[in-house]
Amino acid sequence: MGINLRRDQEPKQKIDLKYKNICVTGTIPGYTRIEFEIYLNKTYYVKNNSTVRSYTDYLIVGNDPGMTKINVAKARDVKIISYKDLEL
Repeated sequence: MGINLRRDQEPKQKIDLKYKNICVTGTIPGYTRIEFEIYLNKTYYVKNNSTVRSYTDYLIVGNDPGMTKINVAKARDVKIISYKDLEL
């Protein structure tokens, strides 16, 4: 007898954003872009960048993301995570 988890019950992965360089693309439900970036800065002390740079640690993807940022992140081997992976 095993445990059958539905997708919405899967445990969230532990992502350490503390002091990381991040970039956000797409919309985050319940937040304006500025509110979300302020939340991340106050909670994790992140550095928000408006573009994906070679030193960007994570690209956080929301709803309706910009494919340009995703493609640049892939080309630069930047870790891409969904906002759903974060404990908001």
